[in-house]
Formats: sequence, C-alpha cells, structure tokens
Amino acid sequence: MKKFLAGVATLAMVAGGSSVVLAQQSDSDTTDATVDIENPFDINQLANLRFGSIIAGGAAGTATVDAADGTFAADETNVFESATNPDRGAGAFEVFGIGSDVTIDIGAEGGGNIELTGTEGTPMTLDLTASIDAAPEVILGATGGSVDVTFVDDTTPIALTIGGTLNINAQQAAETYTATIEAAFNFDE
Repeated sequence: MKKFLAGVATLAMVAGGSSVVLAQQSDSDTTDATVDIENPFDINQLANLRFGSIIAGGAAGTATVDAADGTFAADETNVFESATNPDRGAGAFEVFGIGSDVTIDIGAEGGGNIELTGTEGTPMTLDLTASIDAAPEVILGATGGSVDVTFVDDTTPIALTIGGTLNINAQQAAETYTATIEAAFNFDE
C-alpha cells in the first residue's frame, strides 16, 4: 500500500505542477466604413445678363438692366436702344441649398472690376446689381459683392438675378463685348 500511496503522491505532484495547454482558436472578419458627402448647395445658370444692341454716341453714357424685373433703359442722351438685337434682360441663377443662411459672392471671374471687353474697343465697366426672388435690387458695384440668402427647404429654389449699369465710353468702338460673371457660395463667412 505504501507503494501505491507514493505513486498517487508522485502523480499528484506531477499533475499539480503542470498545466494543461489547450490550442487557442480565433475567428475574425472586417467591415468597411463608408460615407457619401454631398454638396449642400447648388447654383444653376439659367440666363445671361443681356444688354442687346445699343448705339453709342460721341460722349460717355450708360445702359441699365434692372436685376429685379429685367427691364432695360438707356440714358437716351449718349446711348440709345437699337432694334437690331432687342434681346435684353437680367442674368438668372437658380439656387438650391440646405440650411438657413448662406452668402453668395458675385463678381468678375478671377476678381477685380467687372469689365466687358472686345477685341479693339476700350473695356466698359459694369456696376453690378443683384436681386433675390425679385426683391428690390442690391447694389454691388464694379467689383461685385455678396448677397445673403435663406433657404425654405432643400427642394425650393431661390431665384438670384443680376443686372447692372454698363458705363459706355465716349466714341465706344462698334463690336461685341463680353465679361464672365461668377456666382459662388462663400463658406468662409
């Protein structure tokens, strides 16, 4: 019996001093995280600002397109309407957005004065005006400026129209003059 107890004690010591190692098993998988960030604002150009054809006299004068209603007027002293191209009217943009108040900057593409240029004649400065949803004009001037808009919801567009007073030089050369006017959301304010 002593041998048996000694064997049990030895077995107990061996078993007590050792540990059982089980093989570790693991399983894992992954998933991707994605998001689409959409621009909350959109501007679509609908119409160009159009002064049509005019007749320039010997002295400087002005021609105006009203931003709110698109009507045309020439000073009729040194600048006169011409029947050759009666297509006149305000420039128009359709503006969509989400949120409440935002600022839209309107001016010459690349900055500076808004000037209509041709190939030979002296550039003509445009003093810009703007209107939101046919409200009274806001005077922006020769370098443009900013207008504040408030969106009702994300499906109802706001009508942004632009007009201005074109300053025609004395003895302005007869040709076509153009300028590019940019309307862009200002996210810095």
